[in-house]
Amino acid sequence: MPTCEPDNIIAEASARIAEGDRSAAPYLRRGKALLSLGRPGDALVDLDFAVIIDPSDGSVRVARAEILLMLGRVSTAMEDLDAAVEAAPMDPDARTLRGIANLENEDWRASESDCSTAIELGSDDAVAWRTRGRARYQMRNVTAAVKDYNRAIGLRPDDAECLYWRGLAHRDSGDHTSAIDDFTRALEISPRFSECYVSRGKSWSALGDMAAARSDWTMAAQMLHHSH
Repeated sequence: MPTCEPDNIIAEASARIAEGDRSAAPYLRRGKALLSLGRPGDALVDLDFAVIIDPSDGSVRVARAEILLMLGRVSTAMEDLDAAVEAAPMDPDARTLRGIANLENEDWRASESDCSTAIELGSDDAVAWRTRGRARYQMRNVTAAVKDYNRAIGLRPDDAECLYWRGLAHRDSGDHTSAIDDFTRALEISPRFSECYVSRGKSWSALGDMAAARSDWTMAAQMLHHSH
């Protein structure tokens, strides 16, 4: 019975390539397996080959774009994602990733649109909800942002970043108690999240608890000092 362990996938794909398979498929499979092992550079080499072999394959474009976004190469990733959406307009993964790229480019409306389309296409991925929430927050639609964050956190309760952003949305709407709860949960998951201490301090201050605020700001300052 074949196994799906990354090392076995790599070995199988490498064997197919050595035997003369010049389709995009083995490069795509090996690239994804390499990425799962924390080797994005090696994965990108394989996916570059896959794109050269079949530039019209949307799944190949999406896989390469994911790595390019990880590496901060947003404009190149966007080229892949535009091609992927054109090739497969009903692919929610391409829409979600393009929503992330648009968020990085500060095109909030395009990010919201792509993530909304992904959700309408049936995606219930926490990333799609979180990204749309971020876009809506940036457009000052705080109520809608909180609803998106609620769904994202329901799907992924240990997402400290999403808890932080929901905390900001609660704070901006004046609900400092809920904001503190979110910042505290985020810090339980990620204790070195210095921005959470700063933001929680602001909410403590708004509620008149200056001792708690100073404690949080002192912790944030200590973290900043030790990071240099």
